[in-house]
Amino acid sequence: MSGIGKFLRSIGIALVLFVLFAMTKVVSLYTDYLWFDALGFAPIFMRSLTAKLLLFFAAGLFFFVFVMVNLSIASRLQKSKWSLKKMSSFMLVLSLFVGIFSARGWLTFLQYVNQVSFNIKDPILFKDVAFYVFSLPFFLFVWKFLFGCVVLTLIMVAFFYLQEIIKKLFIPDRPEPIEVGVKGTFKPFDFKKQLATITNKAMVHVAILGSLLFFLLAVKQYLARFSVMYSENGIVVGAGYTDVTIFLPVVKFLMVF
Repeated sequence: MSGIGKFLRSIGIALVLFVLFAMTKVVSLYTDYLWFDALGFAPIFMRSLTAKLLLFFAAGLFFFVFVMVNLSIASRLQKSKWSLKKMSSFMLVLSLFVGIFSARGWLTFLQYVNQVSFNIKDPILFKDVAFYVFSLPFFLFVWKFLFGCVVLTLIMVAFFYLQEIIKKLFIPDRPEPIEVGVKGTFKPFDFKKQLATITNKAMVHVAILGSLLFFLLAVKQYLARFSVMYSENGIVVGAGYTDVTIFLPVVKFLMVF
């Protein structure tokens, strides 16, 4: 079977599995719709369903495009035996699971989109209470999604560049015997020599993804500043003297670091 035939077969199997999964979900959704409609809450059900579908397609499409663009760059910078068509079928299936996982945040998304100001600001960071109730949970949800995308992409790209080294590490080369009847011995694995086969552009590519990962970690530290309002280290829940004088400066240092 040709490479294109195998690719189309993989796509077909993935689509069949997705259709079977979708059919079961459609039956369940239709049953829920009938129940909500009987109670007069059909618009609420449709709004939640729209949010789920929006997050599913947006997250799945973003992840698929982000990973495939980076794998396409990797294939150009480093000659690889892996076929992007074969990788795309695997990434398509993985993107479906990413979309399904992201759709679980539909309530957080709707709360963020339809938030209403409390007109009350905290005395420490001067943020409206609505920020902690509606915005912060959504920002943390988006951060987890982006962090997961970058981590998975970094792993895939690194494996893409190191596949030949990994192959030679577990299956070392054995030279052909010079004389008949003499067995060839395995060549010792030279990690430095194998690492030198990776181009500088490939190293820059990995470094850029790593920098993006550290940028997201800095964003996480920035968002961690607001957790001081939920602190339970003191007698009461909220920001205490230690949180304000020690925790906040440490978090700012970690964010810059």
